[in-house]
Amino acid sequence: RLAERARQAARLSEVALATTTLPEDAELCAFADRLGLRSFRGSPDNVSLRMAQAAESLNADAVVELLADNPLIPADMVDATVALLEAGADYAATVSKEYPDESHRRLFPVGVRVQAYTRAAAQAWKDFPAFLNGPLGTTAFMFKHPQRFKLAFVEAAGPWENCAEKDWTFAVNYPRNFDLSEKVFSALGGSAGLPEICAWMRAHPEHLPLMEQR
Repeated sequence: RLAERARQAARLSEVALATTTLPEDAELCAFADRLGLRSFRGSPDNVSLRMAQAAESLNADAVVELLADNPLIPADMVDATVALLEAGADYAATVSKEYPDESHRRLFPVGVRVQAYTRAAAQAWKDFPAFLNGPLGTTAFMFKHPQRFKLAFVEAAGPWENCAEKDWTFAVNYPRNFDLSEKVFSALGGSAGLPEICAWMRAHPEHLPLMEQR
């Protein structure tokens, strides 16, 4: 689902899989091959290194990092994030409560995060060893250092005015979350935008408990 949605983004030249060298992830690469996606396999522990090496291996000027447990990411949010990178940002993202320093902004739900960053920014991971195994993820060294990297954010405003639901989550970490994604796709189809999804959720509040992350 995520590959299909990413391929609808006008500003992406390619969609690829970046996974690990662990034996069990060979199955993921085989699946990607069936979808016509190139794969890169790197460190299972140092994800920052893996993403930097994937960018180099795939000869990408920039990385748009989409997490596979975020299947509802829509193509227009990908394009809006990449546009900020094209305008000169080193790092751009859709903003949610995963960015506590940006809490003054209109926040999207968790689970539809798009992160875009230059290849040069990705390669700077080695200058920030304290962030390698931290709780904030691959790119924390970028968005925690605005003095080093030029940051830009897409907020839940404009075309996403009805999407400012900071306490919602569409991340798929439990079977109930998977069930919610299936219900959304069944009701709205594979190309549904986030405003449509949020409107559907408000019309069907009985599905909100499926967002629970415990």
